[in-house]
Amino acid sequence: MTYSIDTNACIDAWREFYPYSVFPKVWDGWLVALFTDGKLIMSRSVFEELEVGGDDLFKWVKNIS
Repeated sequence: MTYSIDTNACIDAWREFYPYSVFPKVWDGWLVALFTDGKLIMSRSVFEELEVGGDDLFKWVKNIS
C-alpha cells in the first residue's frame, strides 16, 4: 500500500509532534525508508508549498528527493 503525505502533516510533524531535534530517527530512518521503498509519496504541489517556507523541513525534503 502507498500513502501520500500532505503539506500540513509534514509541517505539524516537523514543528509540533516529532521535531527533528528530538526525533531524528523518525525522519532519517523510518520516513526515509518509506520514501525509498515507495510506500510514502509526496506530490509536486506539496514539495512546492514546502519550498515557499525555505526552512529546515524543506531542506530535509529536498535532500531526500
